[in-house]
Amino acid sequence: LYADVAKLDYRQSSYAGAAQYRLCQLYAAGRGVAEDLTQARAWCKKAAKNGVNAAYVAVGRMTEQGIGGEKNLKEAANWYRDAALYGVADGFLQLGKLKSQGSSHEDQKEAYFWFYLGQSIFSTASTFDAPVQQAAGQLSAKEIADLQTKAAAWRRMGAHERNLQIKSH
Repeated sequence: LYADVAKLDYRQSSYAGAAQYRLCQLYAAGRGVAEDLTQARAWCKKAAKNGVNAAYVAVGRMTEQGIGGEKNLKEAANWYRDAALYGVADGFLQLGKLKSQGSSHEDQKEAYFWFYLGQSIFSTASTFDAPVQQAAGQLSAKEIADLQTKAAAWRRMGAHERNLQIKSH
């Protein structure tokens, strides 16, 4: 049944994305089908494109780790960024973690930005506390203040404006 609905897109069935994401999970775990990480990644991509926000993080992780296809950190960052754009807390967290592993000071600034932004949006999620503090240790007080101002401006923007700002980086 999942496969039949998953072959559709959101215009044909509002359940298509959910079925695609479920197939992603089933192929990744080898439940009811042979484990096939390439298929899992492909179904997760389709699910993301059909509006399953959690699928963005799943594809990001697979892409970051080279599961079911090539490892590509830039592409993984894009998937995480899209998850964050759609308000998925793990998108902010995973993008910040990925950036914090970078070697440049700009990467460290971006890591702080995403961690801080996630913390400010999900104020009850203590998951961001330690990463924000760790990232702040790599920056000057002025850089932190500038990034906090940028995060506040980002929060006031509409989704379309956010997307344009982020893609310009």
